[in-house]
Amino acid sequence: MLQEVTPLMSSNPGANTPSADEQADLSRRAFLGTVGFGALAATLGATAIGGIRYMFPNVLYEPSNRLKLGAPSKFGDNTVTFIAEKKVFVRRVAEGFQAISAVCAHLGCTVNWTGTNFHCPCHGSVYSPDGERTEGPAPRGLDHFAIEPTRDGQLVVDLSKVINKTDYYKA
Repeated sequence: MLQEVTPLMSSNPGANTPSADEQADLSRRAFLGTVGFGALAATLGATAIGGIRYMFPNVLYEPSNRLKLGAPSKFGDNTVTFIAEKKVFVRRVAEGFQAISAVCAHLGCTVNWTGTNFHCPCHGSVYSPDGERTEGPAPRGLDHFAIEPTRDGQLVVDLSKVINKTDYYKA
């Protein structure tokens, strides 16, 4: 059988008001609830901002890998010209033009043209005039890059295209 429970009513009118301990407990609960809700809102907000930021990727604008050299007549016969801004040598011989990297294959130092060969000042690697390694610690020869003409007849070196060392651009 069910018994009906009725609340006891106190004849004391102040009995239903919370005590000081209960009021402190309520204010702690309210504070912790507010802090917890604030932390949850901050986390969700940061996640939303990160998601929106993901939709707009970072773009890195790099300088062009193409270097305009000028007219072929600018380069004399049997000369080697150093283009410092891109670390490349332009060599003109009877067979044509070659663009040879000035970066040593050993540790990346800039090689020098001595008049008869390329020499690395860092560790002594020596390269022939066509960029082949002849002595020193370098594991291979210097890279060669493609040379292409423009519509107006000028030369352009494409530093993103490494080509065979025996290829020449004939102007």
